Amino acid sequence: MQTKKTKKWSAGKAPDFDAMLASARAKNEAERLRETAQAASEAAPERKAAIAAEAEKLASPARKEAERMKEQAAKLPLPQLQGEGKYEARVVQALVEILTGKPTQIRPQKIEMPETIFEKIVLELSSTEQFYYRVTEQGGCTCKGWHFSVKKYDVGYCRHYADAFPEQAARNKAIIDQIKADIKARSQARPEAPKPKTKPEQPRDPTPAEMEELKELITAALKEKHPLFDYVRVENDGLPSLTIRYKFKDDYTEEEEAQVQDMIEAARRIAPKGVEVNASSFL
Repeated sequence: MQTKKTKKWSAGKAPDFDAMLASARAKNEAERLRETAQAASEAAPERKAAIAAEAEKLASPARKEAERMKEQAAKLPLPQLQGEGKYEARVVQALVEILTGKPTQIRPQKIEMPETIFEKIVLELSSTEQFYYRVTEQGGCTCKGWHFSVKKYDVGYCRHYADAFPEQAARNKAIIDQIKADIKARSQARPEAPKPKTKPEQPRDPTPAEMEELKELITAALKEKHPLFDYVRVENDGLPSLTIRYKFKDDYTEEEEAQVQDMIEAARRIAPKGVEVNASSFL
């Protein structure tokens, strides 16, 4: 009869079954974690794409609403001015140097301000080159000429606005020209009534707006032809008057004296009756 042999372990050499079982379990767990990590790595791009698509879906309405609000804000008129709406040329010149980082000795005719949430702003140099007027497409110009045009025709127009926004200015001018043509047509169609014999009307004092327009006309007429000319000063208190300011010199030649007289005569030919015209030099 054959007997089964059994292996005998000598004392101190019997295997540690608990340790072997723990090692096998650790190996299996490590292999499972490795396979899980590999599967997660392979699925990561798809998960990222899905997350990005969901984020875009959520962000798209908010982005569209922000664009809509920006477009609406761009159409808003600027807040109403508290002052006269004109700025000294030297202050604007300093602002240009700050914005550009470059020193400048010239005074440009037109300065387009940086974009804001409101409508576009353009600064236009006055004919005297002492001030800049603020011009916007909806608000118009802050000069007296624009104010006079709105008051008379209910439509604004001036040379500053025409330079800043030529397309809209052309439309405004066409409306004003049509209004003038209609007024002229009505006056010609109406039979002229006999004029009563009355005393000649006394010349009235020009309004401040008319004096500003007169100053612009005289400045434009004298600036290019007379080197001594500097600017025109308007006085509205009491007797309306204009003072031609010309450059100071210790001694004037006969030709320069004649030039001063020529400036005075030219201004008097332009000024209406009742407006006094003077001239003076200054340091």
